[in-house]
Amino acid sequence: MKALVTLSLAALASLGAAVVFAWALHRPAFAAAAPQGSSELGRATYLSHCEPCHGVNGDGHGPASVGMRPFPRDFTRGEFKFTRTGYGTLPSDAALRHTIRDGLNGTPMQGWALSEEELVAVIAYLKTLSVRWKEEEVPAELEVDPDPWTGRVTEAVAEGKGLYHRVGCASCHPSYEPYSLERVALKDDTWGDKVLPISFTVHRLKSGETREDVYRVIASGVSGAAMPGWKGMLPEDQLWALAYYVESLARGPRRPAVQP
Repeated sequence: MKALVTLSLAALASLGAAVVFAWALHRPAFAAAAPQGSSELGRATYLSHCEPCHGVNGDGHGPASVGMRPFPRDFTRGEFKFTRTGYGTLPSDAALRHTIRDGLNGTPMQGWALSEEELVAVIAYLKTLSVRWKEEEVPAELEVDPDPWTGRVTEAVAEGKGLYHRVGCASCHPSYEPYSLERVALKDDTWGDKVLPISFTVHRLKSGETREDVYRVIASGVSGAAMPGWKGMLPEDQLWALAYYVESLARGPRRPAVQP
């Protein structure tokens, strides 16, 4: 019976691959000319790298999207989680570059080794998929102030740990607890998904794992999710201290997602 189930699953996987392959062969029939403001290179790069998950029209319903969690981003809404410009705003080109080049850890979004020309072209193409890019200005990126804790890592981590509990980070990310004791409610996001806040000692940080990456996410927030932006709400030394502490959790011993 086990062998039969394995064979059946393999057959289904092969069938699914064949369907996607057959669909891909006919994909050029769906592809219109590049929209105004983009280039043929941008359209071609999108079709070859992005469309299988995000769909030919950018609505997140590509042939490979079935069963994906989280769902591929719907570009027609013009809403992005990691913007570098503040919560709920359009992302900077640098934020889009970071996501495309490095991917989003813990999701099906992998990083793509595109040439500089392809990267510039596909970003321009993405901006044709939602009217929001025509109706709104992209704000300037939130400034990354100089790190005031340089050379004082231990002190920064200790300060960040205290802040982590005082300002409420621990209510969604009790990552200091044994994993079996972590009790976090699912959060609703803008796209209608139920999202489990990550545990920093179990899951990888989605939008980069350097200290500056952590600072940017804390400062800007995660648009569409329950994570607000803290820039302007906390002084710079505290933002950086939190980044140090989160980084220390993320770089510490990793724990399995399921423990006995």
